[in-house]
Amino acid sequence: MSLVCVASARSSPGATTTALALTATWPQDGRRVAIVEADPDGGVLAARYGLGWEPGLTTVAAAGRRGLANSQALLEHAQPCASGFPVIVGPGSAEQASLLLRTAGVGLGRAFAELRDAVVIADCGRIGPSSPSLELTREADLLLVVCRPHVEELPAAADRLRALSSIVDNVALVLVGERPHDAREVQDVLDHPIAGVVADDARGAGALVRGATSRSLRRSPLLRTARELAERVATRVPAAAGTPAAPPVAAEGPDGHRDRERAGFVARTEGEVGP
Repeated sequence: MSLVCVASARSSPGATTTALALTATWPQDGRRVAIVEADPDGGVLAARYGLGWEPGLTTVAAAGRRGLANSQALLEHAQPCASGFPVIVGPGSAEQASLLLRTAGVGLGRAFAELRDAVVIADCGRIGPSSPSLELTREADLLLVVCRPHVEELPAAADRLRALSSIVDNVALVLVGERPHDAREVQDVLDHPIAGVVADDARGAGALVRGATSRSLRRSPLLRTARELAERVATRVPAAAGTPAAPPVAAEGPDGHRDRERAGFVARTEGEVGP
């Protein structure tokens, strides 16, 4: 019974790559895992992986009106990708994707969250105040907001975290890389839980979206850090009905640095992104 939504406050910070990496590295905890494209700007995974547009999120929405009994019912709407995990593709156009999420987002979210034997990783794209994907995220067990630790990105992330925390009980930040600022610096300024850090690994990300297997990428910085994040997240979302989710906690970055000098960063951002 787990719906983990992954979104961003701004365009192209790595939400899709993070969702793919989490799916590829989810621990073997008895639950089946699939990635779902719920980006209101339209899906890209069908084109990237050479898949059909159906089955996919559209057919899940139709079936979801009758309920999804178990993971097998869900995976009937998935297609296997070259990287070795099931993909539920979203509509290719922004018009179709937005309409589907506005009309069926809540029902889809409930159907995903009620599955006891599956984990759904939903790529919700950029999430703003009027984003259609908000309908889906309302039902999430955990919402991860992906952000790069750059001063120009943090104000938008801070605003989104505050707004989303009033909609979803469990919201945490995921950083892509630790330059120029590490997780502890960002934690101090935003005063919000950081679930973890995934490596800013362009080579690994490119290989993953082109269909490389998690086995071939197991030593890449991207999958190594994604595996650490997936293991942490898996312990904080319910495995069965009635099991409470523990809140995410601040995490060390890949290099374990927690006490780096941060005065300059705080001075540049204080009053701009503070709570």
